[in-house]
Amino acid sequence: MITFRAQIAQANGLTVTVNLDQSTVFLSLDRWADHLDGAGGVDQHPVATTSDPGLMSAADKTALDDHIGAGGTDQHPAVTDSVAGFMISAQKTKLDAIEPGAEVNQYTFSIVKVGAVNIVADSKTDTLELIAGANILLTPDATNDRITVAVTGVAPSSHVGSGGSEHAVVTTTINGFMLAADKVKLNGIADGAEVNQNTFSNVKVGSSIIAADSKTDQLEIAAGSNIVLTADTDNDKITFSLGELVALLDRFGASASSSTEDWNDCTRPGTYTKLLYGDNTNGPGGHQWFHVFNLEYGAARDGSGNITQLAIPYSSTGAIPLGISIRGRYNGTWGSWSKIWTAGNDGSGSGLDADLLDGSEATDFVSVASDQTITGAKTFTNSNPITGAKFKITQEGGYAIKLTNKTGTASVKGTLVDISSTVDSAFVLSSDTNSAIGTVYENGIADGSECWVVVAGIAPFLLAATETATRGQYINASVTPGRVRTDVDYRVQFGIALENATAGSLFLGLIKPSTY
Repeated sequence: MITFRAQIAQANGLTVTVNLDQSTVFLSLDRWADHLDGAGGVDQHPVATTSDPGLMSAADKTALDDHIGAGGTDQHPAVTDSVAGFMISAQKTKLDAIEPGAEVNQYTFSIVKVGAVNIVADSKTDTLELIAGANILLTPDATNDRITVAVTGVAPSSHVGSGGSEHAVVTTTINGFMLAADKVKLNGIADGAEVNQNTFSNVKVGSSIIAADSKTDQLEIAAGSNIVLTADTDNDKITFSLGELVALLDRFGASASSSTEDWNDCTRPGTYTKLLYGDNTNGPGGHQWFHVFNLEYGAARDGSGNITQLAIPYSSTGAIPLGISIRGRYNGTWGSWSKIWTAGNDGSGSGLDADLLDGSEATDFVSVASDQTITGAKTFTNSNPITGAKFKITQEGGYAIKLTNKTGTASVKGTLVDISSTVDSAFVLSSDTNSAIGTVYENGIADGSECWVVVAGIAPFLLAATETATRGQYINASVTPGRVRTDVDYRVQFGIALENATAGSLFLGLIKPSTY
């Protein structure tokens, strides 16, 4: 008998059987047996399918190699956002939690704010409940995905007014329910009623006031003496006329004219119906048209009484200047015409014969048409008090005559002049005291035109540019033609200075009669 000791370790999937009688040891793979009994039976190892285990096919091996990733053939790395690899268990857990057919989340409100309070969703599937409070009705419509919110039991907020949830009574400033009394008032208002127009409830006649006594009171307009009222209901108007006075008023003005009628026959009170020529028989004169106006005194007023008759010029430019004429008829006898003088007809040729003018007789005035002796002192204040065609008295007191300017240029006031030796009644500039006749009185008179020259009395003098004057000095001719100088030599004087003057200026002097 052979005795031995064997020590054999049993590994996973390995079954050890010892047969002492036969001195043999059998080793068997229990788990391998689980993989041999596949769809191919015990004689072959079938290829794995999605439903049965088996050996890997070459195609599966190729596909598997494609997923090895960056770890090479020795390991299968975990997948990242940028590198393919195996899924880790945490990612598988996340994937299992996703519902089949899940999509990207749409925008939703996770917070609903009501007034100042935020209602926050507590979970992904939290429910926000809408509850109908007092006087609120919620009507859900699941088919059309909508909720209708209505107010029940109270008026809409726009009609609540100051009463809050109640319906307050309406006032003139606050909306509300209508009072029964207001409804009665409303019923009493006519359909289509409008705001009242402005009307007169009082009518004042003189100092009396006629007041309306009711809403429908009637004011009567009655026709008094010489008044005619004509009512026109179709056109809502009343026509007032003056009855008997209409005939008189109708006589103001004329509607025709006559060049032959006698003025004595045109006696109808008021204005005659025709214009008459002034030179018609018994007219005021003048071949112009006149209105005839008669004022009659007498009970009959038919043209048979005493009459004052006016001849009023027609509105033509030729008639108006003739003025108004007036005459009268007393006890059947006509008087003569008298003209009423106006500012338009008192001029030359008017025939106006005034007895006195401002209380003075005609002999009190100077006559220009005849010889006349003038007595009493006369004071002249005009700048040229006495003027003739060729002479005048100047306002300074000089005697001036008109001579023709032949100085060769426009005249200069104050220049000393001589008589021209070549032109009649003309003057030239002078530089000789002994031959000077006077000084020029006007500026700017052209050569060849007549100019005033002072030959006696007070005259203007023009100093030479280098000369001055002192009152009382003698005036002599300067070497500058037309200009003067002053000195003390009386033997060659032309005049004497009346004023002080600066060089080259104009001053007044007296022409000495002894010069001539």
